[in-house]
Amino acid sequence: MPCSQVYDVPLNDDPRVAVRVDGREVYARRAPRVVLETATGLSATETLLLHCDAGTSWTAPNEAQTYEVFVVAGDVTIDGVSCAERDYVRWFSARASTLSTKQGCVLYCKRSPSAHAQARVHLRTSAMRWQPGLVPGLSVMSLHEHNGQATALVRWEPGTVFQAHRHWGGEEILVLDGVFRDEHGQYPAGMWLRSPHLSQHRPYTEHEGATILVKVGHLA
Repeated sequence: MPCSQVYDVPLNDDPRVAVRVDGREVYARRAPRVVLETATGLSATETLLLHCDAGTSWTAPNEAQTYEVFVVAGDVTIDGVSCAERDYVRWFSARASTLSTKQGCVLYCKRSPSAHAQARVHLRTSAMRWQPGLVPGLSVMSLHEHNGQATALVRWEPGTVFQAHRHWGGEEILVLDGVFRDEHGQYPAGMWLRSPHLSQHRPYTEHEGATILVKVGHLA
C-alpha cells in the first residue's frame, strides 16, 4: 500500500503538539499514512493514522511489538477477527499480523516494544457502558490500564468544565467528534494533541460537546 509521511514528531520534543489530521489529509484520502510521532532506540514507538481503501490488505512487521489499534471509521479484520467502527484492539506478537478491510477504514495505531499485554484484547465499544466521570457531564469508557498508563474514551456533554489539573506521564488525545477546548486553544474532530509530562490545562466544552480518545501516563 502506498504511503506518504506528512508529520514526523519526535516523541521527546517537549512542547505541546497539536496536529490537524482530518479532512485536509487522511479523511480526504490525500495522505494514506500520517506519522504523528516516532521514537527510536530501546523505546522505539510509532503513532500513526492510517487510511486504507476498500479491499486493501497488508501485513504488520514480524517484530516483537505491542500493537494498539482504534477503528476511527470503517471496518478492519485483524488476523481473522472482524472489527467495526470504534472497536479497540490490543495485542502483543512476535510474528506478522494480517489486516484487511472490505469497506475501507481509518485506523489510529500505536506500536511499542512493551510486552505486558500478551493476550489479545478486542473491545466493541458500541456494546459497552459509559461510566460517570469526575464532574457532571463527563462519561468515561476504560479501554486499557497498566502500570500507570491508561487508554479510554471520554464523552463530554455540551457545557462541561473540568478542573485545572496536571498530567503525570503526559497525555495524548484524538478528538473523534465535537470540539474539545482548553485555555490553550480549541480542537475540532480530527485534531491530535500531545501534552508532555507534568503539563497542565483546564479542559471544557461549549455547545458542541466532544468525544475524545485519551492515552495518559506513557510520556514520563
